[in-house]
Amino acid sequence: MIIHEKNKANSPLTFKAPQDLCVFVKNENPHCGIMEREKIIVNGIGCTLNNVIRSGHKLDYNTQRDKDLLQRLIQTHTLKESIIVNRAVRSIEYELTLARNKGLSKKCLFHDGFVYTSLLNAYSGQIHLNILIPKGTPYLYTGIFSNTVGSYPPEENQTIEDTVGELILDIGTILKIDRKRRHGGITIYDVHVDNAHNIEN
Repeated sequence: MIIHEKNKANSPLTFKAPQDLCVFVKNENPHCGIMEREKIIVNGIGCTLNNVIRSGHKLDYNTQRDKDLLQRLIQTHTLKESIIVNRAVRSIEYELTLARNKGLSKKCLFHDGFVYTSLLNAYSGQIHLNILIPKGTPYLYTGIFSNTVGSYPPEENQTIEDTVGELILDIGTILKIDRKRRHGGITIYDVHVDNAHNIEN
């Protein structure tokens, strides 16, 4: 894939420490245009939204509102630089099956829910995805208003630190597997976001 090869040559950004998150925020300005009330809503969404979306049931008013908000915020920002993020899961069989049902190759994962990732390697699991996200990809960076770091807004005299770097990709994201390997009992997949396909979901 041309985009992926180009990003290899340009050395996508990786993140090793919380200080790296500050640099990312400074360079990308990912919270520009996001209102305080929207941050509060995002903080309260959690992972239950994906479960409802994937159930196939009609969304109620509040769930549809949350879905629309996340998708709108994701489309508000695109990456200025290519980056590598992390995602830990128990299995990739569901996403592999969805990809096959969409007519994609056996090396693709299709996501019918929002894709939650972290800039720092903050998740543990049997399967780990190192995800290359190309420059120009739409995203939402939650930072201190992610529920992974606590409730938002913080209570008086409480300080919230972004120690995860949560970054969310849109419904319909396709990941293409570049390499599979084992390390310390964990299966690692090096993958990249495939922006060459545009599948409506």
